[in-house]
Amino acid sequence: ITTKPVKKMADEIDQRCLLSHPALTHHNLSMDCNFVIPLGCSTCGGKYTMREQDNVLIYCTTCGVEFHNGCDERPRRITHPYHLQHPLTLFYRDPETGTISNIIPDANPCKPHINDQEPDTSDQGKYKFVDIVPTKSDIIFDKCTWCGKDFEGVWFYRYLICSFCLDLPCAKSLPPLTITNPKGHHHSLIFLPRPLLHGSSKLYRLTTSHQDHASPPPSQLYSIPFASEFLMPGLLQKDTEKLCEACVYPIVVSDQFYDCEECDYSLHEVCASLPKKLDHALNNQTLFLDPSPQNEYSYMTCHVCSRVTTGFRYICHNYPTQGGPYSFIDVRCVSVPEYFTHKGHGDHLVFISTISSNKDCKRCKNTCSGSHGECPECEFALCYACATIPHELHYKYDKHPLTLCYGEKGSAGSDIYWCEVCEKLLDTTEWFYTCNQCCTTVHLQCVFGSSFFMKPGSKFSLHTRRSADVIRNSSNSRQLCYTCGNLCTASIYYEGYDRFYKGLLFTYKNRDVSRVPICSLHCLTVKKW
Repeated sequence: ITTKPVKKMADEIDQRCLLSHPALTHHNLSMDCNFVIPLGCSTCGGKYTMREQDNVLIYCTTCGVEFHNGCDERPRRITHPYHLQHPLTLFYRDPETGTISNIIPDANPCKPHINDQEPDTSDQGKYKFVDIVPTKSDIIFDKCTWCGKDFEGVWFYRYLICSFCLDLPCAKSLPPLTITNPKGHHHSLIFLPRPLLHGSSKLYRLTTSHQDHASPPPSQLYSIPFASEFLMPGLLQKDTEKLCEACVYPIVVSDQFYDCEECDYSLHEVCASLPKKLDHALNNQTLFLDPSPQNEYSYMTCHVCSRVTTGFRYICHNYPTQGGPYSFIDVRCVSVPEYFTHKGHGDHLVFISTISSNKDCKRCKNTCSGSHGECPECEFALCYACATIPHELHYKYDKHPLTLCYGEKGSAGSDIYWCEVCEKLLDTTEWFYTCNQCCTTVHLQCVFGSSFFMKPGSKFSLHTRRSADVIRNSSNSRQLCYTCGNLCTASIYYEGYDRFYKGLLFTYKNRDVSRVPICSLHCLTVKKW
């Protein structure tokens, strides 16, 4: 006599049911022990669990579905935040024939044991799967629409009419549709996919509208990309009008980001998830995120890399009254891990050191007197400003990303290179950016300068009565600097003014004016005006 299988356990697991709609409150899956799947696996239709010894099945009581253990990670149909307008269907690519089909093979095609009771087949017609892709087709689906990478494995999601495709890693990424009360901004930020054409393929970026919600976002783990691995746009492309408020790197069309267009406030998705506090090797105290706009120039310099920035920073709780060394660290320096490999130094590990060293930085040749990265096996060392230089960036006049060249040994005088920006001779024994395909070369200082991490629209006060606004240098004509008399050629310049006296205080081009253009931080802070 056979008996009906008895459930041994039923526990909710900390895993979201992917069938739940992103705009609604999501619900978690539960796990049970039963070698029979009464309704059949919602993905592949199989009636039996994968292994008889554990008999694990996954189910969702809210959606009324059951899965093999593993099939729950790829439901047959989902609605995803990256493409809310259409449901996406799971497709299978046969590894032998290359045939693409939405008929999903049974994850456990084995027949049940002779003593096992056959499952109830009253709901057998509930899941009717029809092959809607021809057996032979010249349609090629080989790249994820979202990330642009080639598909890996046999599974992917697609909507037939618009040809939007997602690979499994992107399908498992579920960014929140709303960040309420984001750090450093008074509006809620909402994901809204917006298609952008790039060549013959579609890319999507995430922009937002804002609402007046007040509940704080949940705490999230955070890992900002290490700068030497960061594909940074640079040099102000028609796509880089937007700068991230946190890291001040430009935002390109392929980036996932939050944006309040009304306020010109943007955040990379990863920067929107910055932790409110963290512990770091650079400081023995807990560091706290400070996203507030800095109004004092004296509080805008990172204590680690000495760069001036308007972006987010981490500070000690009692900064600036006490705090001690390294109590102000910008988010780029925080991104450097405790040890890493650097493309300019082979396979040796480079470790963070907070002890002064007599080693010279490999790039700038300055002595590493403060915190720096160094190799314990040789004399290689990098100051923080050089360690966080991106390995790749985009140049507005080159369709390929420029790659950082770490100096060509023995090439001095053998080849002559000219900088694409300043049109001056380039020393190939020093670090520089290049595109080998287009023979483009650019000085590092022509890319960054002293003001690269100053966001246009920012305002701050200097010594005594003087203040300055950061201005995007987008006009066809270039202003003459009030202090040095040179043209303001960088991507931004400054407007200096007296914050108390609104009259015509300065004489510029034989006219009395209340504001004057200043080309750089050097002219703004070192020279008197």
